[in-house]
Amino acid sequence: MTARSRKRRYLLVSMTAAIMIVVTLAVTTSQSVRVPVVVGAAVTFGFVLLIVAISKGSKAAASKQAAAFAEACVPFGLTYSTFAKLEEKDAAFAPFTHLSHLRTGGKGLAWMARNPAGQPPLVLLQHRYVVSTGQTTVQVTHTLAALPCPVTWPPLALTPEHLGHRIAGMLGKGDLRLENDEFNRRWFVDADDEDFAALLLSPEMQTWLVDVPKWATFHIGRGQIVCAAKKALKPDALADLVALCEEFAGLIVPELQAWIPRA
Repeated sequence: MTARSRKRRYLLVSMTAAIMIVVTLAVTTSQSVRVPVVVGAAVTFGFVLLIVAISKGSKAAASKQAAAFAEACVPFGLTYSTFAKLEEKDAAFAPFTHLSHLRTGGKGLAWMARNPAGQPPLVLLQHRYVVSTGQTTVQVTHTLAALPCPVTWPPLALTPEHLGHRIAGMLGKGDLRLENDEFNRRWFVDADDEDFAALLLSPEMQTWLVDVPKWATFHIGRGQIVCAAKKALKPDALADLVALCEEFAGLIVPELQAWIPRA
């Protein structure tokens, strides 16, 4: 269920509840007309029925969406799973705990798709958490595709360049600058090892990264290459996410397979 759908449903419930409360109060407090108690009871019963109907509708929509994701994962040889217990979520999410932008860690794991036998090694998952501004709450969703890489590779993240990064650069705390100016304007490179980053971000890789969708970010660490979308991708968009992750991995120069980290 999308955030927009949840908002519409919430507004519908709120408006209906408000109308029923007003009607009930008007009926029960009227001094000019004596209304049987059964009328108030009927209004209350109708309100309860509405809540039950909306709840069932929400569950049906969630089940339909889960089935759509499960079906979309089949062509990749993956099995779709959800997790009821927190310890199960934490265990499944363990390879991704280095992704600090996924707040709440395993607790926020909505679903994961993988092959129990490990082949193919591709993993898909969706992570959600809620941010409160005091007056409103916003659900933040990330959809990820991950492929394995050598565990010796140091952490690296490619995220959109923004004003804060530019100000830091003017203060001498900028990121790695490469030969492609368009790449430098679009991407902020957060790398533990700049030599590794310079090899990974070859001229061909830089050119490709200039044109990838604006929603994509890339992360390397703990033996994982991750392509992430900061949004709830629809089931039919998972193929685009997988393609980006595979293309990124395919552009990495073979020499890095034998990378030896600094002592």
